[in-house]
Amino acid sequence: MSDEDDRELTWTRLRTGHLRELVAVRGAEEDYIALVRAVLAAGAPLDEAYELLREAEQRHQRSVTVLEHLAMITAQTGRDAELDRVIRTLEGIDPTSRVLRIFDEVTPESGREWAENADATQRRLLDAAGSEDEQEAEAAVRELAQWARSFPANSTYAVNHGFGLVMRGRYDEARQVARDTRGIEDGSFADAFNLGQILCMTDAREEGLELLREAARRAASDDEREIVAEALAQAGDR
Repeated sequence: MSDEDDRELTWTRLRTGHLRELVAVRGAEEDYIALVRAVLAAGAPLDEAYELLREAEQRHQRSVTVLEHLAMITAQTGRDAELDRVIRTLEGIDPTSRVLRIFDEVTPESGREWAENADATQRRLLDAAGSEDEQEAEAAVRELAQWARSFPANSTYAVNHGFGLVMRGRYDEARQVARDTRGIEDGSFADAFNLGQILCMTDAREEGLELLREAARRAASDDEREIVAEALAQAGDR
């Protein structure tokens, strides 16, 4: 394992512990969603994410965000009868949900395959967005935008869309994406840091600095504090 991988793993574990405390003390729907993302990033079994989302549903029975995440995880774990129940519940609360449209086309089997490859797909699209082939790059940005639209509560996809737009020099659009994403960011160091970077790169320096300073407050390790200090210095913070 490289030093970078080791630092990322350490940060993920620290963040997961912090989020578990938030769920235990406060239990807001955004705490559950952030914890689910964190445990999956740390390589936890899908069943653990499922149990967290079931608990979240019991506490927030009409939360569209919780139900959308629960639907995707339920499909990935092969709980077909439970998936039918969650879909019916979601239809009753928000029949316009984008996740419902996805399930019109996606079977449980393909849903599991999709989940296994989602992170790799995001990395591939970001690489392609930086391609010298204009058609390939623009197609990648369009696909990143589609991911962000399909999962409006997932700040990671929105951030990646913003970075893709920056790579294409579409700064006005990237700046607006970053501003919009502030409304759904999950309280993590990564979201504050990445959104701050996008804003600093798109002529919204003061907004970007505000988020980078927030990232500094959220930093849970020396490595995080170091990289955000470097970013602040590069942005000219005094």
